[in-house]
Amino acid sequence: MTDTITLNYTPRACFQEAHRVISLRSTREMHIGASRRLGKTVFASAVAVMRAITRTSDVAFVAPSLTQALNVGWNNVLDRIRHLPGVEIKKGEALIRLPAADGGTSTIRFFAGVDDGSASGVRGYGFDLVIVDEVASIGADVYVNSILPTLTGRTDPQLITIGTFRGVDLMYQLHEDADPSQGAHSIILPASTSGVHDPAELAAIAKKMGGWGSSGFQREYEANRYVTDDQAFIDQAYVREAQARTLSERTRREYRDAYPIIVSCDPAPTSDRTIIVVRCGPAVLDYAKLQGPTVNEVAYRLLAMCREHDADALFIDRGAGGQGPAIIDICTNLGLLVHGVDFGGRASDPEAFANVRAEIINRVKDWVERPDAVLPPGEDILREMSVVRYEVNASNRLQIEGKKSIRKRLKMSTDFLDALAAGFAASVTPRSFYDRNNSVMVEPRAPDGSRYSSDFDGLRQRRRNFLVMDEIYEPYDD
Repeated sequence: MTDTITLNYTPRACFQEAHRVISLRSTREMHIGASRRLGKTVFASAVAVMRAITRTSDVAFVAPSLTQALNVGWNNVLDRIRHLPGVEIKKGEALIRLPAADGGTSTIRFFAGVDDGSASGVRGYGFDLVIVDEVASIGADVYVNSILPTLTGRTDPQLITIGTFRGVDLMYQLHEDADPSQGAHSIILPASTSGVHDPAELAAIAKKMGGWGSSGFQREYEANRYVTDDQAFIDQAYVREAQARTLSERTRREYRDAYPIIVSCDPAPTSDRTIIVVRCGPAVLDYAKLQGPTVNEVAYRLLAMCREHDADALFIDRGAGGQGPAIIDICTNLGLLVHGVDFGGRASDPEAFANVRAEIINRVKDWVERPDAVLPPGEDILREMSVVRYEVNASNRLQIEGKKSIRKRLKMSTDFLDALAAGFAASVTPRSFYDRNNSVMVEPRAPDGSRYSSDFDGLRQRRRNFLVMDEIYEPYDD
């Protein structure tokens, strides 16, 4: 093929930079976050056809469902090439063959990306270009285990994802992790700068959606990935604010005088990650990540952190893939007073919450929305705190998305969130708030430490005067 080919396609100005970057041989990945109604699928179909007719290539077009892939992607591809000679169309096989400029034959195949079994059809193929439309609706399990392997072993393979953000999800992660030095690029196309939408029309849309700054408008039309998905339980804006706060040494001492110090742990099997969190009222003071530890390593690390921070309570997830009970037993034998948390157990308020997990993560949500909440910085913590979804079940109880579902959807685990949540399973009274007869001087605080803003005035000095010798806590020794 040496004749000039017309594709029946004129790129919109907002997509010209994306076309330029894709044309570079150094580009391995291109992730595009775009506003609604910009013509994303038209752009994607044009990219598929350009690759197919330029040189012999196998191209995959993946959409959330096969119906969407055929009704939208298929029709757009045909609009580009139906006038070309030598095109072979097999809709029953979701396949188009067309001649390439180098004399070979290219293929464009269409697949469903939803994790309902149909996505397995992409396995076994090899592709030079994979385009994933509406990637936010495709689970990370399918993306990692089915789509990415199809690009291995190819010369100059390219992956292009495009869609609208849905909060902290797979699409968010792809854009955050994009590294141009490694051939991975990220482009954001908001409606306000695209030149596609009429400003008056856009203003009217924003008004209907609650204003320009509303989360819905920012997410759908401004392609703002820092806006929380409607299904997300914890708003990432609160998490970011908590991560931006710092804790001075003076404030840290005041918190230690006023609030109980709680160590909580989400253990994991030896092939996974264990998280330990130290919290004092509104602030996380410290945390530790242990990759693939043994139960003994977890137990002794908990002992060390409890001693280092003079902890008032230790909470451990009793489930945790069978590791929890063993760690609890070892910690108990080491002299620690352990509270086992059954995430799947009956909530203290069974009318409102489906289980303990829903109840304590709801307490975390309330805690992180406090104006003085402090979380450690880090993209990994932001993601873990923000990805969990919720629903109100048929019994009108709050149900929180389980860890298995999150792993399947995002190929990640909310270990930090679960470790933090375990520490909200019960109220804790600092040991220094007991008198010599072991009777409580004040009522136990709520788990988030939100009560007794003035109750501690006469107790702060009392706590400071206690002396710990040889790491044995004896508050009533004279």
